[in-house]
Amino acid sequence: MTPTALLGAYRMMALIRRFEEAVEDAFSRGFVVGTAHFCIGQEASAVGAVSALAPDDLVTSNHRGHGHFLAKGADPRRLMAELFGKATGYAGGRGGSQHVADFAIGFLGSHGITAGTIPVATGAALSQKLLDTGRVVLAFFGDGATGQGAFHEAVNIGAAWELPIVYLCENNLYAMSTSVEESFRVASVADRACAYGIPGVRCDGNDVEAVNRTVAEAAERARSGGGPTLVEAITYRQCGHSRSDECLYRTDDEEARWLERDPIRRLAAKLVERRSSSASMARWPTWSPRPCASRRSPPTPTRTLSPTVSSPSSTSSGSACLAPEEDAPCPSAPTARCTTARPRARRKRLREHGRELPRQRHAPGHRPRRQRVVGQHLTREHRRRALLLHARAAQRGEQQR
Repeated sequence: MTPTALLGAYRMMALIRRFEEAVEDAFSRGFVVGTAHFCIGQEASAVGAVSALAPDDLVTSNHRGHGHFLAKGADPRRLMAELFGKATGYAGGRGGSQHVADFAIGFLGSHGITAGTIPVATGAALSQKLLDTGRVVLAFFGDGATGQGAFHEAVNIGAAWELPIVYLCENNLYAMSTSVEESFRVASVADRACAYGIPGVRCDGNDVEAVNRTVAEAAERARSGGGPTLVEAITYRQCGHSRSDECLYRTDDEEARWLERDPIRRLAAKLVERRSSSASMARWPTWSPRPCASRRSPPTPTRTLSPTVSSPSSTSSGSACLAPEEDAPCPSAPTARCTTARPRARRKRLREHGRELPRQRHAPGHRPRRQRVVGQHLTREHRRRALLLHARAAQRGEQQR
């Protein structure tokens, strides 16, 4: 990868990390209900694989698909709006975290069922071959999906028909709480490729260049009519399987070892070594990758506004958010205003658009409980409930008279 491509990959990985941390914080504060599966620590596999494709190639994802979607070119604002249940989201606020898609950018969708999108990706590859479009399909899935029948059936038919598809397994060593050593007798997922008569390649999933190089070769082979390739990217999620996972099945030493191999910190160190960063790199905040949130305090943002990185030696404890130009703003760098002015600006926007709830009068000495407004559809729901309660109170008053 060129220095420019590496810098773009770093910025995309930083965007995915900040997005996932923001979503985790929103869930922990109760702003978003339900559950979500974060890809913190797996950014290199998503960015490296998608950057190796052509712009019109197709991608399918799994339940941990925020990073795949953003790497394919999704708008983080629309994706966040979908998580908050807003009508401006990709699915109109009805899909949530695990069911988003955008055919315009070639993202065929994510799925909450394990291995549910692998047959979909295989069918999409069949359509590309029949239509002779020259496009390749990239199917993301985890190591837990390789134990499902849908995986074996899809890979077998993809190999038999020599479809233009790349099967990418993000092996983060755990299927929920079950390790790969306890699940399979083979040492590697890529070793199973020989049973289907296709190549199987294993790469470092925390090295964006290694993933990009491996997927680029597999995509070129598929595009030229050579058939599918099974790629296994060894990575590690720095959080639980979902936000309710306490990670009691992992040790602190294991998490500490993988934190040292954090993909963003490794890429930042590589950029500094190649002198591809700008002179203003020290202005931006450092990364502080956190281990699993279980057995510790509740999840809190791990951002710091103190610019401390100025040399490659200091990158071992944190990495700077790099900017390509001297005065170019960093898109992932938080500002000191964002944590204090956001609620005030939100209330101001609600008043300007006439979406603020009307103030209700209460008896003297009564302190009403504040209602948190999240999304436009919840505002309408609150109004409907208020009108309904007012009508019922009026009916009771007339009956008492």
